Amino acid sequence: MEGEHQAFRCSSYESELIKLTKYPAGPTPRAGFFILRLIRNFGAVMKYSRLIAAVITMAFSISAAAQGSTFISGLEDGYSFIADKCGAAGKATSFSTSGKAFKVMTFYYNSSTVTAVEDAAGKRSILFIDGKPNMPTSATYPKIGFNGANELKTNEYAVGPHDFTDDGQPELVIGARSASGDGLAIYVFGFTGTGWRCLGEMVTAKRDIRSSRVFRQTVTIKDATTGVLYTWTYHDGHFDFLSSDHVNDPTVLY
Repeated sequence: MEGEHQAFRCSSYESELIKLTKYPAGPTPRAGFFILRLIRNFGAVMKYSRLIAAVITMAFSISAAAQGSTFISGLEDGYSFIADKCGAAGKATSFSTSGKAFKVMTFYYNSSTVTAVEDAAGKRSILFIDGKPNMPTSATYPKIGFNGANELKTNEYAVGPHDFTDDGQPELVIGARSASGDGLAIYVFGFTGTGWRCLGEMVTAKRDIRSSRVFRQTVTIKDATTGVLYTWTYHDGHFDFLSSDHVNDPTVLY
């Protein structure tokens, strides 16, 4: 196709130069032909160099956006994980908080999805396993996308850092949603300097809510069916809940 031919034509210039080196020194008719062709093609490249650069930049931008896209918009350097697609290899990213560097890993193990963090010394802490945080929470929540004791491999996870505390030290967000749309859960984990604790819990069930947004100190979820907007805002060490219908009770969501 013409577009593909134009896009890869630059590689032919290098081959032309290689061919020229095969001829002895001094002008020859064939060498002159290649020189003229090379000059002509070089002029065309220079003429369209800005267009080519713009197209390449746009392609890389689209690729990067697609790679970092999750059902929780606003996460910095977040990733999406689905056991059915990612297998045992899992997904990982890195971030720093409170002066320490961490690697975050999500993988499927022993019938559930696990998210763990590992510091530079190799110390690993499991933050999320068996459909719930691996630490105390303020309430008992329904597990998302489970069939009995086994988690469905079609569940999707969104994992990434975000600074809710506005102190330049990001927290870690772990979100899970079922493929059927009957559940979505978001948990916010903060590093205390010596360990991790769960700072925020946002859970919905049987409402066909499939996405969320984080922005500054707030997590927002909208029920597309009713139009009600639910927000959790970080303040003084915890998240305050409000809803646009003034039923300010998060338990109605599950």
